Amino acid sequence: SKHLPPPAATQLTRTTGLEAQALPLPEKAIKDTDERQRMWSIVLLFVLQQLCGVGGVLYYSSTLFEKAGVASGMTANVAVAVALLVGSLGSIALSAFVSYRTLLMTSYGGMTISLTMLTMTLIPWSSNSLLGQWKMLPQFLLPSVLAYIALFGLGAGPLPAALVPE
Repeated sequence: SKHLPPPAATQLTRTTGLEAQALPLPEKAIKDTDERQRMWSIVLLFVLQQLCGVGGVLYYSSTLFEKAGVASGMTANVAVAVALLVGSLGSIALSAFVSYRTLLMTSYGGMTISLTMLTMTLIPWSSNSLLGQWKMLPQFLLPSVLAYIALFGLGAGPLPAALVPE
């Protein structure tokens, strides 16, 4: 039996039928429709990661916590760090049992719900408005911020980078 040397680091082997065809990585990403779709999916995930608004929530979390009645900025920062850590550890634990797609959909869906809840706590409902009776309590402010950050850590934060080598 004849042993073939492994392909170079810049090439991948694509098997079609009985023959193997080696394409350089940039050429493969452009010509192969499956690879092109994967590449654009990952690019879109990175764009969504940057546009989801987590930077704004993290930047203003101390101010939001102060508005909710938390006296110490350090307490707010520790709570945010713990929420992000819980989300990241949850992502590591769940990724062995659940698909990345499910984690990403759960992450972005939960982030949408918690950000909607956060927005509703910040809108000053007037008694003249149609929704004047639906006044949100300030107690929803802290859970919505922490849930948003934890859900970001669950999928939207770490998973786009984890999908690149796959």
